[in-house]
Amino acid sequence: MLSHGNLWWNAVSSIETLKPDPDEVFLSFLPLSHSLERTTGNIIPMIIGGKVCFATDISAVAQEIREVKPTIVISVPRFFEKMYAAIQNETQKFSGVKKQIFKEAMRAGIMVSRKYKQYGKEPAGIHRIQYAMADKLVFKKLRSYTGGRIKFFISGGAPLLDEIGEFFDAVGILILQGYGLTEASPVTHTNRRERYKFSTVGKPIYNVEHKLTEEGEILVKGPNVMQGYYKDPRATAEMIDDEGWLHTGDIGEIDLDGYLKITDRIKNIIVTSGGKNIAPSIIETELMKSSYIEQIVIIGDKRNYLTALIVPKYEQMEALAQEYNIKYDSYRELINHYKIVNTVHEDVQRIQQKFARYEQIKKIALLPEAFSIEKGEVTPSQKIKRTVVENHYREIIDALYH
Repeated sequence: MLSHGNLWWNAVSSIETLKPDPDEVFLSFLPLSHSLERTTGNIIPMIIGGKVCFATDISAVAQEIREVKPTIVISVPRFFEKMYAAIQNETQKFSGVKKQIFKEAMRAGIMVSRKYKQYGKEPAGIHRIQYAMADKLVFKKLRSYTGGRIKFFISGGAPLLDEIGEFFDAVGILILQGYGLTEASPVTHTNRRERYKFSTVGKPIYNVEHKLTEEGEILVKGPNVMQGYYKDPRATAEMIDDEGWLHTGDIGEIDLDGYLKITDRIKNIIVTSGGKNIAPSIIETELMKSSYIEQIVIIGDKRNYLTALIVPKYEQMEALAQEYNIKYDSYRELINHYKIVNTVHEDVQRIQQKFARYEQIKKIALLPEAFSIEKGEVTPSQKIKRTVVENHYREIIDALYH
């Protein structure tokens, strides 16, 4: 149960933290049942007197964002991943001078992001000149695809790859990662416009406190915390302790500057048959860097090694088919071809070398269809429901352990 006071305080605290202007233009396209969209995309604009433009359909966002020219957009990492992939696919077609200009522009942009922007500083000296040239030749055009007026995006609901956040920051499109849960109205943390760290979800917003238990569980407290679960005092008592701390069920780390890094959900932690505790989200986020992987779910609870269900990127699979001269009658047949499976597996092995041996995936299965909302495998905010996925693909998973 969320009171008007809970929602009011969450919105006001977010406004105090991010300091939006009264004339902001928001583009709304997440489901209105999603608490992040409801509070940050609807209530906040009403309080500050901003304008909300509702997209006609999620498929129309790419076009309507140029027409609306929003200044603030609330979204989930999947949106930015698709934007990033589209840009990468387009720039891979560059050649000669055009390719070199883009490469040098990105080099200058990344350097400015790392040395200046992420610390709230303006580039100076030769770096300012280099960035200005890169902006004129490359970045301004890329920003035009978002309408050209974006002050910042807010990303929540799942981790955003550091390299994606840094790429857009280099271009001049700031993505602020945040964190929260519906029981907290929902925002509890966000990065600041004046100081942000891409590997974190930021610091607590105004009026919110946080701390970690000995086990690393994230606890939050503030006027945004719910009244309780409707007619369920037992569940409420399990969630909110006697001191008013909300137990989030997430595991995290707090750095010396007070920025929070999410490790995983407690219920997602894999305990292997050998007793090793593994946070799959960390590994999955890293493996999403593969150019072949669209979605991934790691399996291994109560088993002696890790496996993965992978939804490959369709375009990349077709490209591999041409490269290997593979003839096929169906997409399912293509992704089960040993050359395709081996190529994806080799890329997984390349990326996962940074992890301990027990954290590395030994076998994979490629799936012909994406995890979807329609099949109950994904939430409206694009979080994968692991239990549902495991149940749907039980036979495939069992085959990976034989």
